[in-house]
Amino acid sequence: MGPVCATRPYVPMVLCSRIPPHTILLALSTTSLSCAAIIIFASQTRFDITSYMFIAYAATVAVFIFGIILAIMSLFIYIKVLHIAFSAVVCVLFMVWLAIDTQMIVGGKRYEISPEDYVYAALMLFIDIYEIFITMLSLFNAANN
Repeated sequence: MGPVCATRPYVPMVLCSRIPPHTILLALSTTSLSCAAIIIFASQTRFDITSYMFIAYAATVAVFIFGIILAIMSLFIYIKVLHIAFSAVVCVLFMVWLAIDTQMIVGGKRYEISPEDYVYAALMLFIDIYEIFITMLSLFNAANN
């Protein structure tokens, strides 16, 4: 957990130095509100989101492959609409993972994390919220430019 927490702050620091402040505040407020809503929903609902984890894994792999294709394609031609759509899909996907991870932490569903794994649980939430913020930042920056 140490290397993750030690190296993760550098990416937003570099991104925020190159992005206008109003875009950063918009991404931060949107991330905060959406994460709070997702965490409240996931911890209060009776619907078991963890039972759909396989679908989330498959969607993650598909988005990863599309991201590689988009990265290679952007070396030759940049299509703004594809970049915005990809950022939006990645953002929604990490929001789904945030809901799944929250339900795994709360427990009482098909899959759950034991109380002894609190460090792993905190790391899962940290990475989910971090990635939501980074993709929101990318989404709003691409939309503003």
